[in-house]
Amino acid sequence: MNQHGLIKLLAATAAVVGLAFWVNVGRNPEPSGDSNGGPLVPGMKAAINDVQTLRVVGPGEKILVTLNRAEKNWTVAERSGYPADIEKVREYLLRLADSSLLEAKTSTESLYAKLGVEDVKAAEAKGARVELDGLKAPIRLVIGNYNGQAGGGTFVRRNDEAQTWLAKGTLIPEKQAVNWLQKALADVPSSRIKRVEIVQSGSNLVAHKQTPADANFQIDSVPKGRQLKSAFEGNALAGVLSGLRFDDVRKSEDFPIDAGNALVQARFVAFDGLVIAASSRSDGEKMWVQFVASFDAALADAQIKLEQEQAATDFEAATRAHSEALAAKAPAGEADADADADAEAEAAPEAPVKPLALSDPEKYRSERIQKVEQEVAGLNTRFSGWLFQLAPYTYSNMSRKLEDLLEPTRIES
Repeated sequence: MNQHGLIKLLAATAAVVGLAFWVNVGRNPEPSGDSNGGPLVPGMKAAINDVQTLRVVGPGEKILVTLNRAEKNWTVAERSGYPADIEKVREYLLRLADSSLLEAKTSTESLYAKLGVEDVKAAEAKGARVELDGLKAPIRLVIGNYNGQAGGGTFVRRNDEAQTWLAKGTLIPEKQAVNWLQKALADVPSSRIKRVEIVQSGSNLVAHKQTPADANFQIDSVPKGRQLKSAFEGNALAGVLSGLRFDDVRKSEDFPIDAGNALVQARFVAFDGLVIAASSRSDGEKMWVQFVASFDAALADAQIKLEQEQAATDFEAATRAHSEALAAKAPAGEADADADADAEAEAAPEAPVKPLALSDPEKYRSERIQKVEQEVAGLNTRFSGWLFQLAPYTYSNMSRKLEDLLEPTRIES
């Protein structure tokens, strides 16, 4: 091989080696003072309940999420201290506590961006810094890219150390404060609803049931000559409170809603006396809803009376059926009476037990009322002082107009 060919071969070899270095920078470990297999956050598993604050800081050192431990729950500072989804907070803290160091990675600062662990002071930073307060020493973790290759894991850098690591688990935090909220708001199935009233400019819409067993809600005041699109139109109105969740929340004092500025006022009345009033107001393109729960004692008493009457009817029927079943059993003869005594005792139907609604009507009434009153108190604990942005589909069902439920007017040709 001549000298020119040798030089070309050495140049090509150098290029291949250089390319291999860049490709494998996320895989090949560099020397580290820590050891693989150790915990990502030493001591956190035993002291996880000591964590008082979980903070997520994004590019440009912008604080995205601040979760603070309260006496009985966690709260989201960016939403004025509204309760956080405690299970979501707990699950993320456990992921950090359970994470271990799988493999040492680069400690060269110029290569951090390839792993997403560059300092978040940079406006173009790809990762996020997770800060934990309350442990023996504050924890700062730059959480970078998820490593989809070689069994997963997340690239991290701890407490401003130069060394980076591949750590066990999916550790990328949720970066939107709204997604840490406890969004469950109420759960009143439509089977409990007796009446729905929706009042807004130019429209009063009322849907009702006579009994909980009715299949569909009836719509009041359908104009003569018009008909509903279907028999089920009223059912969606009554389903608003079933599994009700919200998309966002804000303090009501910042945007008060009253009878004078409400665009829509809806009222959901349950057979058992629960009443939930909802009022909405727009702020630009967003609609905000205020909820208030109350208890209608007269309605509750009327329903309890119906339940007790039904209990009496059912008990009478069950008692009669029991008597008929006993009478239908053939008496045993003298010869085999002793042999069949045990079998007959087992086969004899049990007498019906008188329900509480009949055996102790006052206790039954008291327990039924107490249950609804406790529900009202719990709902108002969540409702009071807050406005809620609902999903578009949910809000549309609490702001329907009578015309929305009717077949279009036919124009004679």
